[in-house]
Amino acid sequence: MFIRQNQTFFGNGNWKSKMLVIKIIWCCLVFAGSVKAQAPIIDILTNSLTIKEPAGGGGEETDSLLNFHSLLNFNSFATLQCGSITINSGFAMITKYGGTVEMGCYNLVLKPGSKLVHNGRLRTQAYLLDTRATKTYGGTVIFNGTTVQNMPSEAAFNNFTLDNNAGSGLPGNSGISGKLTFTNGKITTANNRLTVGFPGNAGIITGAGTGKYIFGNLRRHVPSGTVVNFSLPIGDSGNYAPASIDFEGAVAGTGFLDASTLALTGPPPVASGLSQTKYINRKWKVDNIGVTGFTSYSPEFTFVNSDKIGTPNTALLVIRKFDGSTWSTTTNGTRTPNSTEALGITTFSEFYIGEAAPIPSVVTQPDDVTVCYSDDAVFISSASGEPMPAVQWQRNDGAGFDNIDGTTDGGIYSDFNTDTLKLSNPEVSVSGYLYRAIYTNINGSDTSDAAILTVNPLIMAFSCQTDDICQLGNAEVTIEVSGGTAPFTVT
Repeated sequence: MFIRQNQTFFGNGNWKSKMLVIKIIWCCLVFAGSVKAQAPIIDILTNSLTIKEPAGGGGEETDSLLNFHSLLNFNSFATLQCGSITINSGFAMITKYGGTVEMGCYNLVLKPGSKLVHNGRLRTQAYLLDTRATKTYGGTVIFNGTTVQNMPSEAAFNNFTLDNNAGSGLPGNSGISGKLTFTNGKITTANNRLTVGFPGNAGIITGAGTGKYIFGNLRRHVPSGTVVNFSLPIGDSGNYAPASIDFEGAVAGTGFLDASTLALTGPPPVASGLSQTKYINRKWKVDNIGVTGFTSYSPEFTFVNSDKIGTPNTALLVIRKFDGSTWSTTTNGTRTPNSTEALGITTFSEFYIGEAAPIPSVVTQPDDVTVCYSDDAVFISSASGEPMPAVQWQRNDGAGFDNIDGTTDGGIYSDFNTDTLKLSNPEVSVSGYLYRAIYTNINGSDTSDAAILTVNPLIMAFSCQTDDICQLGNAEVTIEVSGGTAPFTVT
C-alpha cells in the first residue's frame, strides 16, 4: 500500500493483508481500529502495537516485514501515541538516518532476541524497557516525558538528550559514547554509574547547569593531548556543583575520571584543619581510572550560596585533600564568591573547602630546670589548635636544635612527643643544654621559648678522725671534698 495523502482507518475491526508493506509518501497514516498481516502480525490498537510470531505460521516470505525500515519508513517522521510497542524475539525495529520516531507515552519493550537498529532519532515520553543481552542504541535517543524515565540497565547510547524536568533514572550502569545533551532534568544514578565517552570517542556533554546535571556517579573519558576546562557536571539532589579540571602536560592513555559530590552531614572532619564554623557544606570525590601522561592538574570546584555555612570569607577559602587516610593542603588558585581553585596537584582524592582553622599557638612556655646529678628533670609546655597539634621536643647542645628521639644523649629522654619532656638521671655533661617544644598541625606550627637545663654535680665530704675533745675545748677537723667547684661553705 502506498499512501500519498492523509489516510485514516476507523472502527474496531481488523485491516488484514498477507504481505503488509505500507509506504507513506507524503504525510500521515492513522489507524483507529487494528491492522493485521499474516506475516508478522501488527496490532495497532488504542493502547498497544505488538509485533509477534504469527499464530500458525503461514509460510510467506517475511524478511521485509521484519525490518521496520521496510514496514514503516522513518525517513521523515512517525508518531506513535499512548500504549506500548513490543519487539519480540526474531524481529527488529529499524530507524533510518535522518528519520524520527516520536513515541508519545509509549513504552518500547525490546525482548531477548530482538533487534533495534537505530540511526535516526528516537524520542520517547515513556520508558525503554530492554531485556536484551546487548542494549545498543545508535542515532539519538531523546527522553522528553513528564514523569521520571529510566534508562535501560547496562545500555549503550550513541547520543542521548534529556528534556524532562522529572529527570531520568539509572537502574544499572549505562554509557553514552557520543553526545550527552541536557535540555531539562537530572540523571540520577543512585549506586550505579553513567559513563560518557570511550577510548577513540571522547564524548561531549552540553547544556548542563542548574537543574540539569548528573546526580550520582559520573565516569568521563579523558582524551589524549592537551586537556583544559574538562567539565564534570555533577551535583546532588538539589544543587548543581560541578568540577572542572585543567591538566598540565599532555594526557596519554585511555583513562577516565570518576566524579561525584554530596552535601556534608556536619562540619568537615577536624583533622582537615578546616574551620568548624565557616566552610562549604559539600565534598567532591574525583578518582583517576587510568589517566596518564600529565604532570599535574588544577581542579576548580563550584558551589551555591546555600552551601556556605557561617558566612565564610570566600577570599580565604582553601581546598583540602583526603586520600582515605591522610589529609593534605593544596596551593590556592583563583577564588570567586562561588568557586575555589587549587593548583599543581598530582593525585586524585576527596576534596573539602573552608576557611583554615587557626595555626597552633603555645599557651604554656617551659621553665628553666635545675637538678642535682642523679635526679630526674621535667620540662612542661602546652599549645592550642585544631586539629590538636603534634608535639616534638628539641634540644640544643651548642650546635643547634635537633629533634629528640629515643637514642639522643644515650636514651635519657622519654615522652618527647607529649607536652611533658622527661629526662632520666641527666649527666653533668648535658648541663647548659637548651630545650624547646614545636607544635604542628596541617595549618602550621608554633615554637615555644627555649628553657635551659642545669645539672649540679654531687659534693662528697670526708672527715678525718681526730683526738677526743672536751666540751668547749678546741680541735682540728680536716675535710676533703670531691666534686663541685670551690669555694664551699661548711656548717
